Amino acid sequence: MKRCLFLLVFVATAGCMTSSTLNETMASWEGRHFTQLIEHWGPPHFVLEDDDAVDGNIYVWSTSSSAVSSGSAWARMFTLSRGETYWFWVDSEGQIYKWAWRRL
Repeated sequence: MKRCLFLLVFVATAGCMTSSTLNETMASWEGRHFTQLIEHWGPPHFVLEDDDAVDGNIYVWSTSSSAVSSGSAWARMFTLSRGETYWFWVDSEGQIYKWAWRRL
């Protein structure tokens, strides 16, 4: 429940954040272990294999309840009804090394 509340508050306030503020928030996760991210945001909506990283994954959260994916993991495209999507690239040791977000 606590995790869901955190994600809900983050998502609700993310719409009010400037791109600069959201970039700072996302960047603050770099170098941290992905388990810390899951503790705060709850389980991801998708976990994708990263074609360009050995044993790495991409963890994806979305504020939309409907998402469709197609293509390779690196070029994965998401069609969302509305909302925001957040991607975190994680290496084989569990460290977050890259992130991206998109507001739809």
